[in-house]
Amino acid sequence: MGVTDVYQLIFEPAYVNANILQLVPQVKDGIPVLCMIGCDIVIGLIKAFTTHSYESGIMREGLFHKLGEILCFIFAVICDLTLPSMGIILPVSITGAVAAYLVFMEVGSVIENIGV
Repeated sequence: MGVTDVYQLIFEPAYVNANILQLVPQVKDGIPVLCMIGCDIVIGLIKAFTTHSYESGIMREGLFHKLGEILCFIFAVICDLTLPSMGIILPVSITGAVAAYLVFMEVGSVIENIGV
């Protein structure tokens, strides 16, 4: 990031808005991930309360795992945004691949919680 980029970020709001708009495709990939994470948490809580097996330690561990998933997704977005500027062009979106993996992982967790 050069001096002109910093100047544009500070003094030219249109420049900032244009950069934020570049994130929209990657952020759209995160919506199903967040929905599935939310479903997994809610269904896990329902299962824990109905089986009288709720433990805060297990809840805390699960929430740390969910935070790790979200950070992994954010890292994928950053990679998708920065790799082309380094001359690394990939034929597939890293964000899309990570989002698909996370959604499938959460579906598996939901199925495990339901007990199917």
